[in-house]
Amino acid sequence: MLRRRFLIPAALAGSVAVALAPIAAEAVTPSPSAGAKQLSPAKTAAVTSLAEAAGFKTYSTPAGKSFRLQKSVAADMSAVSRTVATTGSGTTIYSLSGSSCSTETGNGTEASPYCSLQDAVNAAASGDTIDVGSVHSGTGSPAVTITTSGLTLVGTTDTSWVDQLTLDGASDVKISNMIMSSGNPAAVVIENSSGITLDSDFIGGSTYPGNGVSIDGASSNVTISRSFLDTKGWGTGLTAVDIAAGAKNVDLASNVISNLPIVATGVAGLDIVGNTILPSCAGAVDIEGASSGVSIENNVVEVAPQSPRIIDESYCLKNGYGWAPNITVATSASAGTTSDYNYFDPQPTEANDPYSWEGTSFGTIAAFEAASSQGAHDLDEFSTFDGSYMRFPDGNFPLGIVPTNETPVDGTANASAPGALSSDYYGVSPYNTRGAVQFTGPNPNLAVAFSVVDSGAFSVTLTYTVTGDTTLTSPSEGMAIYWGDGESQSESFNATGTGTVQHTYSDPGTYSITANATDGKNDLASNSVSGVKTAGSEYTPYGPVRLLDTRIGLGAAKAAVASNGTLKLKVVGAGTKGSTIPSGITAVILNVTVTQPSAGGHLTVYGDETASGASAAAPSTSNLNFGAGETVPNLVVAPVGPNGVVDFYNAASGTTQVVADVSGYFMQQVADEYVAITPIRVLDTRKAIGTATVAKIPANGNLTLKIEGANLTEIPSSGVTAAALNLTVTNTARGGVLTAYPAGESLPTVSNLNFSAGETVANMAMVPLGASGEVVFHNNSSGSVDLVADVFGYFTAAGGYGGYLPLSVPERILDTRKGGGPLPADTVGYLPLTQNAYITAAVLNATVTQPTGGGFLAVYPFDNADPGLLPSTSNLNFGKGQTVPNLVIVPPGITYDSKNSSYDIGLYFGGSGSTQVIIDAFGVFENS
Repeated sequence: MLRRRFLIPAALAGSVAVALAPIAAEAVTPSPSAGAKQLSPAKTAAVTSLAEAAGFKTYSTPAGKSFRLQKSVAADMSAVSRTVATTGSGTTIYSLSGSSCSTETGNGTEASPYCSLQDAVNAAASGDTIDVGSVHSGTGSPAVTITTSGLTLVGTTDTSWVDQLTLDGASDVKISNMIMSSGNPAAVVIENSSGITLDSDFIGGSTYPGNGVSIDGASSNVTISRSFLDTKGWGTGLTAVDIAAGAKNVDLASNVISNLPIVATGVAGLDIVGNTILPSCAGAVDIEGASSGVSIENNVVEVAPQSPRIIDESYCLKNGYGWAPNITVATSASAGTTSDYNYFDPQPTEANDPYSWEGTSFGTIAAFEAASSQGAHDLDEFSTFDGSYMRFPDGNFPLGIVPTNETPVDGTANASAPGALSSDYYGVSPYNTRGAVQFTGPNPNLAVAFSVVDSGAFSVTLTYTVTGDTTLTSPSEGMAIYWGDGESQSESFNATGTGTVQHTYSDPGTYSITANATDGKNDLASNSVSGVKTAGSEYTPYGPVRLLDTRIGLGAAKAAVASNGTLKLKVVGAGTKGSTIPSGITAVILNVTVTQPSAGGHLTVYGDETASGASAAAPSTSNLNFGAGETVPNLVVAPVGPNGVVDFYNAASGTTQVVADVSGYFMQQVADEYVAITPIRVLDTRKAIGTATVAKIPANGNLTLKIEGANLTEIPSSGVTAAALNLTVTNTARGGVLTAYPAGESLPTVSNLNFSAGETVANMAMVPLGASGEVVFHNNSSGSVDLVADVFGYFTAAGGYGGYLPLSVPERILDTRKGGGPLPADTVGYLPLTQNAYITAAVLNATVTQPTGGGFLAVYPFDNADPGLLPSTSNLNFGKGQTVPNLVIVPPGITYDSKNSSYDIGLYFGGSGSTQVIIDAFGVFENS
């Protein structure tokens, strides 16, 4: 059994007819008169790169999409998720910020954006998205007021800026990635509005301290998340967020807040969760009035001495502002407030009461818990600043808000806290650290980028780059790659943080790949890419069923295909055998027959459209050739366009009818794999091979043949789902049709080859087996015929043999008419095919034309160590002057030289005279 790892050049792909041993002779025992002749390939190295020819795809994810993980959860990659921003369902309107115009110059298109953001807002309708760009850095646009509901504003530059934004009577508005400057009364004013979301924004002062967000008592369902509120310093009476009495259901989640407090008076429903707050002279949070439904959890309150606008006890007391506790809850609000899982980190030399509760200040968490039954999980630690930094859009303002492994916030957040987000300020998930930023470790710039490219039927090659501090030295430094199939592997990256890794999947499919980079010091960066699809496909037997017959209007109009015309056959969804052919197939096996042609020519079968959806041009290959009035069949392994359509191009000066029968298809899913074998003869009615006696198949008669176990050395006794058979009829008494189909099923309305009285005709057939491992051959003729069947390979559900790679565009790899000249009789030619050692078989179409005598052509694995070792089978038979094609599925042989090895196919012409030979490639089977 041929199970070597053969490799074929990248350009190899296609559909080829394989005919076996010549019928005219009892056996083929050629003895070439001369040594092997190297044939000239149509392209250098016979074919182009397999990656290009087979349409190999690349999947990439940049470093910017890296996110940070806790080391303790790194192994549980199923828990990793990312939040993806979505836009509205209506029109996208384009606008500039940082610009004002006395006369509007834009119309809202991408090519001509509005120069006034207010004009864009006025033009928008519910469901629309406004893409906010900028003119130049450092200038905000004039104040903007939104009264229209259902809008989405997205800043698309780092200076998408508005000086003040007011929402007045609007609902269901989302604003993200915007800069909104503080002013009077605030940078963002929300009045009589509901369903408002501010996410991933910068809200702060431009040149002087001011208020952040003001929410009036008539507003509800307001969310401010993952935003930086930097109000440019302390000012008496100023607030980061001010919530008036009567407001309902406000969520403040995973924000970074500097210099000013959150103040709520008489709010009904308020979640302050997962924020990192640098307190002001007035503290961090102040809950007043008859507030209810208030939850304060998972927050970090930390004084950062690195701030150039330092607000600490010394500053506040020196200037007479006072120094308030971090969290204040008035007596009127205490019954409706819960506070827990917060972390307080004051400067070690200064007092800072964590709480004022019902008018009493508490200097320690323990005292607060004892008095209030709150704060059971709060932490209070006096520590020095950890040295980590984070920078924001307003310039060089470093804040120490990135936790390290020395900070007891790692993994201690309450995941069930009301309003808690699943990802942190940066979009990192899992998110189980108190404060706005997930713990990442001492290397905050650690990131990983990688690309994945198909490199074989089931294999991929991953190339990664790790950035950040890759010079750290640790035994645990390196990569962990999760391939999405349950397999993972470790990889040590080099000093530059780059490397390449290869993986082979056991089954075809679509996978998600994740790469984790660790510097060995509790720092872990992760990145992932989904939708990585293996290039190889596996086979599902189907039919045989007739899909196309232009004579009766089946599958297409009832009309012959025009001269130089193209017929489009929708394969996906077609068929009648229990279920139709599914979507997502990559190739289909068709027995194609032309009949009633009004002039000679050739037919080309190929995938209808390219991956981009463009109409595909007919390739410069052919699947079958015909003369006027001839009926010619040939097996085709045809690529299927992304739209599920196969094209038939009639390259002839006249019309022709076309018939196509399906016997299986290929999909990128677990199914059957092809096993190429040394061709063996399993049936010859002339010699009682496969039959009890020498006897022809009678007129309108059947012959049943056991394929499984027919040759225990090559074909197993079980598990075979279909066989690649080269069928030859000879000694035909009358004209007719031969049909091969699974035993146990009714005779289908299909054909495998057509013949006339006295003809010897060969054709390749891919025949599904019945449950008994048998096939039936039906002679639909009024006369008897002899039949020869040779097995070239079979399909099995057993894994490890590889999948099929159809070429994106079938390619001509040999044409002796254009180089090298005809192949003389009794001569071996060999064609260098590839240096790829993983290809088990190539799918080729072999055509002989302009023969000066009759004979046969054998296509086989070539061995340069013994060029005289020839097969006892043939692929096609021809007479003088005939043009005859046939599909060939052939494993390449191996050729060694002093430098390297290549994998070649041999061509032997047995007969008289000479003949031109054409080889077209349609695809390969590969076991890697």
